[in-house]
Amino acid sequence: MTQPPTYGPHNPHPLSTLRTELVWEGKYDEYGNRREVDIAGCAMPMQRIESIDEPRRAAAATGQLELFELQNPKQDDFRNRLIWGDNKLVMASLLQEFKGKVDLIYIDPPFDVGADFSMSVPFGEDDSLVKDQSTLEMVAYRDIWGKGTDSYLHMLFERFTLIRELLSEKGSIYIHLDLGMSHYAKALLDEVFGSLNFRSEIIWKRSTSHNNAKQGREAYGEITDILLYYSKTENFTFNTQYVPYSQEYIDKYYRYRDEDGRRYWLADLTAPGGASKGNPYYEVMGVWRYWRYSQKRMEQLIAEGRIIQNKPGNVPQYKRYLDEISGIPLQNIWDDVNRINPVCHVDGIDSMFTREEAKQVAQATAQAGGRECYCLAWEFEMDLHLLVNALVQELGMKLKLVQIPREIMEKNRKAPPPFLEVAVLAAEAVYRESPHPLTPSPQGEGEKKKSGSPLLEGERLGVREVDIKITQFLPSLAEVPTKELEAIKERAIASGFDFIDFWAVDFNWQPGKPFTHDWQDYRTRKDRSLKTISDAGYIYPQPGKYTACVKVVDTFGCDTSITVEVEV
Repeated sequence: MTQPPTYGPHNPHPLSTLRTELVWEGKYDEYGNRREVDIAGCAMPMQRIESIDEPRRAAAATGQLELFELQNPKQDDFRNRLIWGDNKLVMASLLQEFKGKVDLIYIDPPFDVGADFSMSVPFGEDDSLVKDQSTLEMVAYRDIWGKGTDSYLHMLFERFTLIRELLSEKGSIYIHLDLGMSHYAKALLDEVFGSLNFRSEIIWKRSTSHNNAKQGREAYGEITDILLYYSKTENFTFNTQYVPYSQEYIDKYYRYRDEDGRRYWLADLTAPGGASKGNPYYEVMGVWRYWRYSQKRMEQLIAEGRIIQNKPGNVPQYKRYLDEISGIPLQNIWDDVNRINPVCHVDGIDSMFTREEAKQVAQATAQAGGRECYCLAWEFEMDLHLLVNALVQELGMKLKLVQIPREIMEKNRKAPPPFLEVAVLAAEAVYRESPHPLTPSPQGEGEKKKSGSPLLEGERLGVREVDIKITQFLPSLAEVPTKELEAIKERAIASGFDFIDFWAVDFNWQPGKPFTHDWQDYRTRKDRSLKTISDAGYIYPQPGKYTACVKVVDTFGCDTSITVEVEV
């Protein structure tokens, strides 16, 4: 019979030699070797498929482009890159260019957002609907990992490793996490960056809590998220941020004033620790103490009028002026990050929203720091808009009145999901005679086109300007909630242009080349209008046939493109 091994000082048990670490399935291979991140296998060539920027013609027309910029656009600059894809593959592909050069990285790994995601989608000039989460979105954002926590940890570890390679010696990383995974992530970050490079754990108080503390549930409501802050080395960059003092704090501590009105408070000059800390001991204004400053520095402060003694024999104090203090250094509890979304007030069922209610809602919103409030009600008191306009002017916030439709009380119909067609987009070229006569110049230095760029050799008199007109658009309605499908479908057929959120034109599009935004227009929250004919006045360098590409993004985020043949 094989005797079990005898463990002791000369034959320590394997468990007694283990270091402190977080272990998950997949961290080590079958032979017990550490699995390294396959950086070489992840690196992939990047293809620029679109150039999104303020159109250069518009910038030049407003004089915002320097001559040097006209001749040397920053097309290959590292700034303003929006890269679509798996961030692991993206970071591995960026290593060759940016290894050890990035000063700051912020990541927001997915965590449990549930399957009830929805968002308000505006369309047209003044309408909106609520878009439910699609199946793909649920799969992508619900934290469904092949091996549960093990797969999640391995995903984080690979990305943390790549991030460390990208960071410069003075670089830092911030990671946004929820309470459920922050302890695991911190152990991973300690392993990748070293526990000595842990800088802070920031507690971020959200403006609203998760819906996990309902009546009768024995749990605290979660209202915080966590930001973990690590640096790559000890030589990191940190710019201290300050929070202004409250008026209550100022009145309490900076209650003294000079003749010129400058506020100050009287700070202690004695040194804590006395002789044990090596502080100097000498006499100031008849008082012997261990002081914070050297005798030479103290004499300088006295000459500057910064030392005050209320009466003989009292310990002198230092005048610290309010205007010399930046404020309170930012702490690691953030409770002043306000929501961007507007406030919403919902009135009672079958009640009328009155003028007095409008005043109370507006004042409460303004006091809470809100800038916009939507008031949902079944019925509104007459002439309420006049009061709303006055409240907007008085309080500096927006008050929107939204009527709740009676149909919302009807039971949801049960029907099979519809089969929907893809989006329909049609456009055509619009030709105009150029109002700007062009004079050829052999040196390329003639009159300027209205774009601001110099006239090049070969440009002609009497050329035509070209623009693009959208003649038809019918969005794909796959993302529309079933309960609103019929109404939205009727609206889309009647006025499909209302569903265009953004569109752009590449007047000289070429297959396989990036889409260049020569012209673009889009709706904003304040301005919901949209052009259906471009106003670029594009001039082609030579006569011939060209291909323009029109890209449309609808209110549901769907991208549709077509090409238009242009002949000049």
